Amino acid sequence: MDVNNAQFPAVLIAGPPHSGKSVLIYSLTQALRQQGVAHYVFRACPDSEGDWSNEADQALVTTLRLKGAWTTEFVGQVTETIQRRQLPLLVDTGGRLTPEQEMIPAACTHAILLIADPPTQSAFGAAGSYEQERAQWHELLARNHVTVIGEIRSRLGGQDELSSSYPVVSGAITNLERGQTATGAAFFTLVSRLAQLFADAEAALAASRLPLVLELSELQDQLGGTGTWHPEQIPALLHSISPGRALA
Repeated sequence: MDVNNAQFPAVLIAGPPHSGKSVLIYSLTQALRQQGVAHYVFRACPDSEGDWSNEADQALVTTLRLKGAWTTEFVGQVTETIQRRQLPLLVDTGGRLTPEQEMIPAACTHAILLIADPPTQSAFGAAGSYEQERAQWHELLARNHVTVIGEIRSRLGGQDELSSSYPVVSGAITNLERGQTATGAAFFTLVSRLAQLFADAEAALAASRLPLVLELSELQDQLGGTGTWHPEQIPALLHSISPGRALA
């Protein structure tokens, strides 16, 4: 399956460990939900984390969090789930990817790169400079044909910054600490970019519907139905269909 031709985007939140990826993805999905943007956060990491781990008391989170193993079976299931997505996805994965785990970003279409500045850990060995980490992530994403739409520096202090809004949203987001929600110009520009990306995909899907395919929900509305089909509606249904129109 050519995932880059899939109907819905799958946006990977990529970057090394301890950059604030879980907090960023939590903040993004909360903002998108408030705008009514249809999407799903897929936790592609065996650590049992979710929205709860940013909302609960952090001492309790440490106690409850259960890290699982990156098995071949798990990676395969994650990859297949991404490929068969039925909604736009935000994909939350680990910060260290083995060659086997690289199947996961390869199943995605886009990426937002979040790197601590300076990096405290690396996905590729010993932590180097921000630019070294950035270059290695770009190499990984490029060889898997993943389009980078965001490059964000994660900082513990200082000011939030927006350096560029298009084609790549770039800048800095500060204080991506558990229990917090991201703010600032770069963050809100990311939200807008994702909302537009997801809306464009939905519009393209609607435009691609074949005119010969019956949309049963639309026919229900036209016939004054209530959502459940009944035998007595069949004559009206058949009368509404043009002669020779394909039913399958």
